[in-house]
Amino acid sequence: MDAQTVGLTLSVVQPAKGEKIDYMALSCCWTESDSFRSNREGDIMSGLCACMEVYIEQLDGIIRLSRAPSRVIRRAVRDAYANRLNYIWIDQECIDQGNSAEQECAIEMIDQVYHGAHTVLSLLDARIDDDLAAAVRKALERTPPTFYR
Repeated sequence: MDAQTVGLTLSVVQPAKGEKIDYMALSCCWTESDSFRSNREGDIMSGLCACMEVYIEQLDGIIRLSRAPSRVIRRAVRDAYANRLNYIWIDQECIDQGNSAEQECAIEMIDQVYHGAHTVLSLLDARIDDDLAAAVRKALERTPPTFYR
């Protein structure tokens, strides 16, 4: 699957009882807004994310816009593909955050979800100002130290 495909649609699946599947479990910040997108005017990533939305086809066949930020889902798809995994469990997509009963049930079994995963990916929303970002970028561009034996 190409994670850069415009208009990516993923389907929710329910494994048969007792069926063992290999999957990636993804956890990311739960925010009211898509804070992974920049609000700065002219930001290239904002424009890319806006035209590369991700849709979720629910079990009932209804297709909706993803709750999780598209950048997060696309990152998970790339990582799952690299690990040869066909399934991704995404907390924001698999737990209806507006349904307190479902949330409570999910919280009680969350350890099983992560323990049963082939791979767990946690993405945090970290913001740093432009000056600090430039300093970090510069430090990463330095020639790595040479170690001698």
